[in-house]
Amino acid sequence: MLSHLKRRISVFTAVVVLAAGVPALTTVSPVSAAPKATLISTVAGLSGEATYLTCPASAAIPAAGFTDTTSTDVDCIAYYGITKGTTATTYEPSASVPRWAMALYLTRSLSKAGVTLGTGADQGFTDISGKSAEIQTAINQLKQLGVTTGTTATTYSPDNNVIRQEMAMFIERMLDNIAPGPGGTSHAERMTGAATAYVNSNCGVGVGAACTLTYNYTDIDAGTVTVEASDAIKELYTLNIHDGLTATTFNPDADMTRAAMASFLVGALNHSNLRPAGLTLQASSYSAIGTNAASLSVTDRDANHVPIAGTPVDVFRHWPTGIEGDRAFATASGLCEDAVADGNAITACSIDTSEPTTDLSGNLVPASRTTAILSQTLGAAGADTWHAWTAASGTAFDNDLHSSGDDYSTVTVVANPALADINCSHDVATYAKSRTTHFVNQKYGATTTITVRAPTWKAPILMSQCLAR
Repeated sequence: MLSHLKRRISVFTAVVVLAAGVPALTTVSPVSAAPKATLISTVAGLSGEATYLTCPASAAIPAAGFTDTTSTDVDCIAYYGITKGTTATTYEPSASVPRWAMALYLTRSLSKAGVTLGTGADQGFTDISGKSAEIQTAINQLKQLGVTTGTTATTYSPDNNVIRQEMAMFIERMLDNIAPGPGGTSHAERMTGAATAYVNSNCGVGVGAACTLTYNYTDIDAGTVTVEASDAIKELYTLNIHDGLTATTFNPDADMTRAAMASFLVGALNHSNLRPAGLTLQASSYSAIGTNAASLSVTDRDANHVPIAGTPVDVFRHWPTGIEGDRAFATASGLCEDAVADGNAITACSIDTSEPTTDLSGNLVPASRTTAILSQTLGAAGADTWHAWTAASGTAFDNDLHSSGDDYSTVTVVANPALADINCSHDVATYAKSRTTHFVNQKYGATTTITVRAPTWKAPILMSQCLAR
């Protein structure tokens, strides 16, 4: 919190912001903050995005069961209890978010991210007495954490809808209180002699410094948007917290919808230590063109998503060699056959007494390796399948017994051939050759599938590269 308070001192001399996003004066952001001339694309990405996710595909987060949305972001916040829906079966994704609901979204997110909330004691807001005890407590807790100051010193305006620039400030201030998790973007300062880390893109670090990071929005540096709101929007964008990477407008004065709120909260929580129940393995990159130097993360959480420390974890992998009969597990027994250990594991497919364990935050960083692209010599698939599991010491991994449940997780890291390559493969059992002079005998009358991968501009020469005789 101190960092953001320090860097906003100069702002207070020019504008008084009485609420999280309710501007008292119209202020134009600094000239140094300007939209990027060339759009940031999904290919270029953002430098401050989270490496791992709070709801990864490897965790198989269940659908929330709402009949009016299929959003995986809504599924994610429902899984963690951050939303309960408007009814048991509806979420109302297009509905606006009133400030009282915003307080519930934020306090539930903060709590799940490991933040200790205040008592919720009366903070002097005189217009919230008609709300439920849960809502009043949440609003007061936001004030205690510095996430809101109210629309005035004595009012919160709980029934006003949250507009998008207000939402940006709410979430940015929420992140001031959240410690970064695995792969989260962080900032640390010396405060009373101790290093305090919180989620921050380092946007505008320093007293009076402006946010000069690149972004695509053209409507956040003028009009009703305050300096603080503009900086918050840019900071969230850099952290990959948005509802459209290449969008050129943010619509700062539009009401925040419940669908967009889910997306922004999930983007923010990706930087936190909030992870699914059970053992979860993630990769920093699941697919890449060329070699894939993905890193790995293992987390362990109880049923309430609280970190579990001291969990012994064995991580092993299998990379197809292209040789017939190569397999990770024996067909009959389910025990490991051609799987190998990662750099940290003591013995592949075995929980040893000195196995690496999760830290106090319930996390483990296993060693990984660079996945090679498709081997054109051997026809080996350019993929590593990683497995992480835990059990009692001395247990051997049996694919028939241990490859499911809360104590197991798996991911596959793929390295695709470069776009300029022409790759021809077939499904003959022994080898699959690519761009080399190689002949495989197939029985007369047998069916063989030949697969050709090539960029469009090389299509005319495909038949000279891949021939079946």
